[in-house]
Amino acid sequence: QGLPTKFCGDHLPSCDCTIVLVDEDGRARDTKFLAQKSGLSAGWRGFSIEHKLQEGDAVVFQLIKPTTFKVFIVRGDTLGEVDGALGLLNLDACTGQCISDSSEKLIRKEDNPLLLEQNVPGSSDIDIE
Repeated sequence: QGLPTKFCGDHLPSCDCTIVLVDEDGRARDTKFLAQKSGLSAGWRGFSIEHKLQEGDAVVFQLIKPTTFKVFIVRGDTLGEVDGALGLLNLDACTGQCISDSSEKLIRKEDNPLLLEQNVPGSSDIDIE
């Protein structure tokens, strides 16, 4: 698993490089982007541990610079509130502009085509999808 191949081809470097993840508090962590795998490696595990990511948490990645993602974390125990807000959206207006997780919950990309979302499994070292 990794980032969507088309997204990587359109927006990320074609070679391995450092990708910076910036959390909601402005703290940055370097990760290694593996172009062949379209995923993050070194540094991602540390980021997930540092932010106490749990299975069921949603992580939203917004590309803010060519090699920098702003990362937003929605805790699994607050997803009910998010689901309620999403239920108020006009989903017809969202056609082609939404992404869904494995539970088929929709997250509106709003006006940013570079927004990604991932359900995070337990504490294993993972790639981002």
